[in-house]
Amino acid sequence: MHLLACGAHPDDVELGCGGTLALAAERGHEVSVLDLTRGEMGSNGDPESRAREADCAAKVLGLARRENAKLPDGALDAGDPEQRRAIVSWLRRLGPDLLIIPTRENRHPDHREAHRLLMDAMFLAGAGKFEAEGPVRRPARVMQYMERIPFTPSLLVNIDSVIDRKREAMLCYESQFQRKAESAATLINDPEFLEQIIGRNRHFGQQAGCVFAEPFLADAPPLFTDPGDILGIGPRTGEKADE
Repeated sequence: MHLLACGAHPDDVELGCGGTLALAAERGHEVSVLDLTRGEMGSNGDPESRAREADCAAKVLGLARRENAKLPDGALDAGDPEQRRAIVSWLRRLGPDLLIIPTRENRHPDHREAHRLLMDAMFLAGAGKFEAEGPVRRPARVMQYMERIPFTPSLLVNIDSVIDRKREAMLCYESQFQRKAESAATLINDPEFLEQIIGRNRHFGQQAGCVFAEPFLADAPPLFTDPGDILGIGPRTGEKADE
């Protein structure tokens, strides 16, 4: 399987689905990331430092590749034909089986536009008469990762075995998540921010019967061809009865 995760800015996928990416790579799947912008409008850091941080995180997660579409930060626009064509070309060239994207609901306009842009591009990547680079094809499945606004998940991924790698990958983004004397104070460089992300994973792990889990919305309900596979996904496999 080729899994492709996309985010509006470098560090988005680490926060939302870094554990799932590390787990997929560990299991032998091909894992790629496409960042839509270089994060040049961020309150801290610059494109060069953020590119180095993204490369550090890619190595920690075991990614096969990490690309940047270099669309304008602060100006992502799903209605822009050229931005849409650019992302269609990226999806066709990369050819993922599973596409993981940000959820639609978000306070950051770039994240909302990233969702729309990727959903539209995903469909058009499989439209034979849409002109863009690469072979005509679209991902078999799409999942959305959680950002600031919660949702009721379609499925949870147990990331117990890779939680330390997720944490290490997030810590690669020193410019974003470490508040220094010269840094602008932001929500994401608050000293508690990364622990809140881990706490959210712990919350969903408790629901699933593990310690840490990442939540996703799926484009369609999970489908099983063997009913026995249902036992393999949990939740709470082998849990003792409540007393």
